[in-house]
Amino acid sequence: MSITEIVLSDDEMKALQALADARNASVSEIVKEAIKPLLHPQRKTITQEQKANAKAVAGTFRSGVNDLASNHDKYFAEAIEGK
Repeated sequence: MSITEIVLSDDEMKALQALADARNASVSEIVKEAIKPLLHPQRKTITQEQKANAKAVAGTFRSGVNDLASNHDKYFAEAIEGK
């Protein structure tokens, strides 16, 4: 692992520290997370907010089908065949 030094304005450092505190992470972790898309643009980085949003809507919609869990393959096949 390498160590590097960067120069930030006081406002930038305060904002990074506030973000790190809000995420219960270190400033180093926040910076590493921020540069991943630059180094690996083809990879999509999912943020904690996106994960929380996905969890919040899970289970809020109803299909009206009582056996969906046991027959999901059947229903999926019918859906893609246009039935």
